[in-house]
Amino acid sequence: MARKAKQEWIKSAFTLGAESFEVAGALFQEAAEQQLTEGMVKRKLNTYRGGV
Repeated sequence: MARKAKQEWIKSAFTLGAESFEVAGALFQEAAEQQLTEGMVKRKLNTYRGGV
């Protein structure tokens, strides 16, 4: 699974079915250089949106 930096995920928010502000909010506490997988980002996005 590909890993991308925080800013790359924010720029490609549409591929996750999200707005860039949602991805930015979900990844707020992550370091800019942190490499994240799609699965990690989707879980954080779901939590950010109010999921469990």
